[in-house]
Amino acid sequence: MADDKALSMNKNEINKKIFVLVILFSLSTLGLLAAPVLGLEVLQQRTIILLVISIILWTTRVIPTGISALLIIALQMTLGIAPQFSDAVQGFASSTIYFLLAASLVSSAMTKVHLDKFLSKVLMKASRGSVQKTLWGFFLANLALPIIMPSGNVRLRMFIPLIEEVNQRFHLGTNSPFLRFSIWMIGGLNQIGTIIVFTGGGLGILAAGLLIELGYPLTWIQWFLMMAPPIWIICTITAFFMWRYLKAYKIENKQLKAAEESSLGIDTAIKFPFMVVIAGLFLMLFLWMVGPLWNIPSIIPPLICLALFAMPGIELLDNHDLRNYDWENFLLLGSAISLAITIQQNGTASIIANSIFSILGQSSYEGFNFFILVIVVFLLRAMFVSPVGALTVIFPLAIAFAETVGLNNLFTFLTITILVASFIILPIHSPIMILAYETGYIVFKEHLVISLVLLITSIVIVFFCYEWYWPLFQ
Repeated sequence: MADDKALSMNKNEINKKIFVLVILFSLSTLGLLAAPVLGLEVLQQRTIILLVISIILWTTRVIPTGISALLIIALQMTLGIAPQFSDAVQGFASSTIYFLLAASLVSSAMTKVHLDKFLSKVLMKASRGSVQKTLWGFFLANLALPIIMPSGNVRLRMFIPLIEEVNQRFHLGTNSPFLRFSIWMIGGLNQIGTIIVFTGGGLGILAAGLLIELGYPLTWIQWFLMMAPPIWIICTITAFFMWRYLKAYKIENKQLKAAEESSLGIDTAIKFPFMVVIAGLFLMLFLWMVGPLWNIPSIIPPLICLALFAMPGIELLDNHDLRNYDWENFLLLGSAISLAITIQQNGTASIIANSIFSILGQSSYEGFNFFILVIVVFLLRAMFVSPVGALTVIFPLAIAFAETVGLNNLFTFLTITILVASFIILPIHSPIMILAYETGYIVFKEHLVISLVLLITSIVIVFFCYEWYWPLFQ
């Protein structure tokens, strides 16, 4: 009986995929054969159809991610949107995807020398065995770690076993407020906290690359000063709400004995490879800070670190690490950036933006236009499970609207970056959040309430920044 049920489910899944593929084939045929409508040019109409195809492919995952990315490249040429192969793959010339590759490999080296466990040990010592100090220590570490640990997933994998073990040592129960607070924090707040610096994770790296294409090459320090304060305020307000809502403030403030605290399974003997990684991270951070003075592109420091970590006698990285890299997302991001550039270059972004925003309306009042922008960003963001994919598609449309109604391009981009990161209404809207949710400690109702508070807080703080804080940097 169980086998029959599984077979029926498989058939239903296959039927759904066939239905989606039929829609995709129909859209491709429509793009090739249909005459232009609504005053569009042929090229622009085909670009819009390809954008719809891309969104369907990337949200339904009806075919594997890497294959769908290659298909988008092929369709750009088939539909005549990209006249040459080099135009269809121009996103792969962006430093963004290689920055992501380098950051991932640096994170791999950090894990190999157990830097994550070392940081866990430091955190536990700083909390002095207190429940409440440990809880808020996790929160503060989550705010600061993106500066030195360029991967949200690595930070998540570092915290989850430590949170579980601390919860067990304090005898707080299998579904304690401590667990629910800490796990949501390292899932949801980690998602938005990763962009306090553009080197903190994939979304920040992508955003910095898109900003360069927009003509605003912010330095590491400029990005930090403009983004870290509002994001820290958003995270702090949300954390205090969680602390009350989840009743974490009622946790008895137990103390771990020194012997228990030192036996948390954290063995961190400092060895030569560990010191090399620490030196490499400080070198990378230093070059990001002072690089603009010497015209050093931000991609250079992590590439130098990779070479250092692969040196004879160190050998923290090798070809095996490259083979284990997530090449599917590499292809996806490269093709998505290529499509975004094409949409912007051939004028399709302006047409789509004007059409969408003419329906919703626009005004001479900047605040009204700002909130129209917010609504459309959320409508588009809801279609994507990946904030990286969402930002790539939303970016050209939002900038086209900003130019039409007179919003500041830089502030608009910073706005949509924070809003895309803070949109976690469903756990699937963030790869980091879904991993945290799958631990089983997060209740969906609680997740929904907290994510809505995070989103509303983000809108309010970002509006304040747009009107009063970010103009201070002009």
